[in-house]
Amino acid sequence: MLTHMFVPDPIKQTTMGDEAVYNYFPKQIRIAGVGSAGCNVLNYLYSIGAFGAHLIAIDTDERRLSVIRADEKFLIGQSVIKESGAAGDVEIGRLAAEKSGWKLDESFRATKLMFLVAGMGGGTGTGAAPVVARIAKEYGAVVVAIVTLPFSDEVEARKKAVEGVEKMLDIASTTIVIDFDRLPGYDPEMPKQNAYGIADELIAEKIKTIVESSTQRPLVHMNLLDLQKLLKEGGLSVMLTCRDRSDDNLLTVIKRAMDHPLSALDYKEATGALIHVASGRDMSVEGVIQIVEYIYNKCNPTIRVLYGARLEKTNDCRIKLLVILTGLRKEQFREKYGGSP
Repeated sequence: MLTHMFVPDPIKQTTMGDEAVYNYFPKQIRIAGVGSAGCNVLNYLYSIGAFGAHLIAIDTDERRLSVIRADEKFLIGQSVIKESGAAGDVEIGRLAAEKSGWKLDESFRATKLMFLVAGMGGGTGTGAAPVVARIAKEYGAVVVAIVTLPFSDEVEARKKAVEGVEKMLDIASTTIVIDFDRLPGYDPEMPKQNAYGIADELIAEKIKTIVESSTQRPLVHMNLLDLQKLLKEGGLSVMLTCRDRSDDNLLTVIKRAMDHPLSALDYKEATGALIHVASGRDMSVEGVIQIVEYIYNKCNPTIRVLYGARLEKTNDCRIKLLVILTGLRKEQFREKYGGSP
C-alpha cells in the first residue's frame, strides 16, 4: 500500500497570479524550431497554442519557411547557401547559423527559458541547432533541447544524428532525446510512415503542457523559476509519456509509461524529475501524489521532483502523463548509441 510521499530537498512550488500573464511571459519563454523537423513541430504548436510563449522558426530553406506559422521567422545562411536549404550538409547548416546568428540577438534577448526543437540527421537541424543553443545560452537562457533520432535503418542519417546529439549535450542545459525506434511503445498501432507526424504532435503537446503549467492556473502549478532550477543542469534526459485508452487507474498509466521510455537510456540513475498529469475527468491532488511517489520509489532515492497537474476542459477522459527524467550520465548516450569515443 502506498503511503505519503517524501521527497528529500524538494523544489519549492509556489502559485502565482495570472494577471497580465500573457503580456509578461513572451519576454521570458521562447520556443525555437530549427530546420525542417523543428519548424514542423512549431507549426503544429502554433495551431494548438502555447499560452505565454513566443514561437521562433529558423531555417535555411526560404520556401519551406514561408509556410511555417510562428511569431517570428528567420532565414539563415544566405551568404553560404547557393540554392535553398542545407541539402543534408551538416557543415553548411553550422556555417549558416554562425554567419546569420546576429539576426537572433534581439529576439533572444531577455529569454529565461528556451525550448529548442530539432530533428537530428539532416543538415540544418544537426548543424545549426547547437549554434542556436549556444547563442541562447550566451543571453542567459536555460536551453532545453528536444532532439529526435531517425529510425536505425536510416544508417547515414542516424550516424549524423548521433554526432549532432553529442554536440548538443555539450551546449544545451538539458537535452531530451527522442528515438524514433521507440515510438511504437507510445502508439503500438502507429504505421512507420506516420511516425514523423506523430512525433510532431507528441513534442508540440508536451512543450505546451510544460509551458502552460507555468503560465496558467492548473490544479497543481509549476513556477517558472522552479522549472529553470530543475532544467538548468539537466544534461542528458529521457521522456516518458502515456495516454490511457480506458478507465485504467493512475498507477496503471504510470507503469505503462515507465515501461516505454522514448529512448534506450536507463533512467533509474536520474537525479531530477519533471512530472505532469492531465485529464478531462475528475482528478485529485492525492491521485497525482500517488504517481509522483511511484516514480520516486523507482528512481534514485535522492531524486529531486517537480510536479504539476491540470484538469482539462474537454470531453477527452484519457489520462495524459508526461515524465522527464534528467541528470543521466552523458557517457550513457555513447554507450547506447555508439557515438564517438
